[in-house]
Amino acid sequence: MAAARRALLLSACAVVLGSAAITLAIDRGAAWGWFTPGRWGELVRHGRLPQGRRRLPVGRHPARPGHPRSFPGRRHVEVNQHRPVVGKVKTVSVKREGKRWYVVLTAEQTEPEPLPKTGSVAGLDLGIASFFTTSNGDHILNPRHARKAAAKLEAAQQALARCKRRSSRRKKAVAKVADLHRKVRRQRLDHAHKTALRLVREHDFIACEDLKIRNMVKAPAPKPDPDTPGGFLPNGADAKAGLNRSISDAGWGGGVPYDPHQQG
Repeated sequence: MAAARRALLLSACAVVLGSAAITLAIDRGAAWGWFTPGRWGELVRHGRLPQGRRRLPVGRHPARPGHPRSFPGRRHVEVNQHRPVVGKVKTVSVKREGKRWYVVLTAEQTEPEPLPKTGSVAGLDLGIASFFTTSNGDHILNPRHARKAAAKLEAAQQALARCKRRSSRRKKAVAKVADLHRKVRRQRLDHAHKTALRLVREHDFIACEDLKIRNMVKAPAPKPDPDTPGGFLPNGADAKAGLNRSISDAGWGGGVPYDPHQQG
């Protein structure tokens, strides 16, 4: 068994071994028995991870893009490659979101060619009614994905609250709520990235606000009542909560001002 473990470690790259060592050090319940080739292969083949784990490091990868990925101590695993790999693959990792598995590649690429010059300059003003307004007077509407999915989320969360703990029905309800949140997050990121790509293709220089979004969505501080010991005055917490939801729904943090990589 020791020889098998040693062979498995020698077959993995240093980056993956470092990540796995950190993960095993944090997870005190993990044992070396889980790290054996046989157990690793069973986990990969059946799509399962130990309780509390959501990421699985992968050591080796094929030289040709589009080839099935290989796991340490296990045969190749087929993947659905949605676009060709550009550059030299450096690391590969596998993650799970709900019932779906994803292979994440980190590739080393050459310097991309700059986009053709347009001679246009634009400034952005972020908002709630509009996702942002440019200095040219163009308005990009805020799709408000979370507000559109609020009714479904409310029904799913109410169904979850009625479920008995540790029951199969509760597990299905948790998965449904997670799927709805995941869909909203992806819709928000998709809108932000497409908008960013459109802007960088139309303008050579883009200026935007440097917003501290985390501070903007903080709850207001309580206002003690000087006439009533232990009492508090209205501080507009209800109105601020609605504003915080609108700011979070707009998705400024993943939007145009924070996507400099789109310039390539």
